[in-house]
Order: sequence, then C-alpha cells, then structure tokens
Amino acid sequence: MAFDNTTTIIGNITSAPELAFTSGGAARCTFSVAWNQKNPNGDERAHFFRVTAWRQLAENAAESFEKGDRVWVFGRLDYSEWESDGQKRNRVGINAEDAGLSVQWKPAKAADSTPKKSGPSVPQDEPF
Repeated sequence: MAFDNTTTIIGNITSAPELAFTSGGAARCTFSVAWNQKNPNGDERAHFFRVTAWRQLAENAAESFEKGDRVWVFGRLDYSEWESDGQKRNRVGINAEDAGLSVQWKPAKAADSTPKKSGPSVPQDEPF
C-alpha cells in the first residue's frame, strides 16, 4: 500500500533563500517557512518548516522569494533526527514539488517579462 505524505502549507519565509549547487551541478534552494496555529482558546503557536527545492524550482525560488514573503509550498514531508551537544533534536521539513507567492494580502512583485527561452513565434494577425 502506498503512503501519500504530501502537504501544502502557507506561511511567511523566515530566512533568506539560499541557493547552492551539488558537485553534480544540481541546484538546491533552502529556506524556512513559519506557520501560526491558532488554538480555540486564543493561544498561538508558531511552527517552522525547513523547505528544500531542487533544480529549476530551486533557481526560481531563489530568484523570486525574499525573507518576509508570504508563500505557499506543496511537497512531501521529510522528518530528520540528529544529536547535537548531547541533545536529541528533530525537524519536520518539506521537499518542495511546487511553490509560489501568496497574493491574499499583498500583490506579487512584477517579474521580468523577458522570455528566458525562445519558442516558436506566433504571427500577430492570428488569434491566441
């Protein structure tokens, strides 16, 4: 039986996206997203997720996102454990499959409209 551990979160980026490349040349972008959970009694609790994006998504995220941006992230949950200074630590991360800016409270930044790849041209007299 397959286990589907995909999730979507919406939150604010808490650390500037960091773009790096593996020795094989694959792009990897990491950043943190905070999501605030409101309990019925009015208390709030912040949850932090480390997001990792790969290849073209990584390059696009590094170019598009900034600390403080409100984003949505869709991906697979990733749980890791380690020991540091004798203390056991753990983290729930997300391996991103897609991501984007949330425009619920603020419009997205205008992107450079210059196409990065040229495709076949469409004659102007034909309808789209």
